[in-house]
Amino acid sequence: MRRKSYEESWVVFSGAKGAPPVRIHRRPAYDAVEGIDLLHALLKDKALDLLTLPHLFCCRSLLEAVSFRNADLSQSVLVWSDFQEVDFAGADLRDSDLRSSSFVGCCFDGCNLDDCDLRCSAFEGCSFQGASLRRAMLTAEQLGVLPVSEAQRALVRIGTPEAALGG
Repeated sequence: MRRKSYEESWVVFSGAKGAPPVRIHRRPAYDAVEGIDLLHALLKDKALDLLTLPHLFCCRSLLEAVSFRNADLSQSVLVWSDFQEVDFAGADLRDSDLRSSSFVGCCFDGCNLDDCDLRCSAFEGCSFQGASLRRAMLTAEQLGVLPVSEAQRALVRIGTPEAALGG
């Protein structure tokens, strides 16, 4: 199956008819709401598979039992949020900022996490089978407990928690 266009994805995601927010073609700043945003949002029991929602801004939100299977979420900002039982299998999250969030029971199998910053996030009961982690940024402590293969470990960069976002 093919991904929906940005315009089609906006209708599914928001339920709104009409033009979606202007695409910004870069990762949103973590301290500025721009593009499609989930600021202080609760998103529960939603299937958002195969959507094209790059540059998504999600901050101080709770996402529970949401599926983003095979979705394009590249260059997104998913910070200071809680993700419970969220399915990112096959999703494209490359060059996204996932710092200072909590991921519980999330599936990242086959997900593209290349160039993502994952520092200061907690991953409890998550799976990363077949996920691409080229140049992903983690702290040494995270890498020690993250359930990834040796081949995946060899591709990540180690960063300091001090350089990550506060809360």
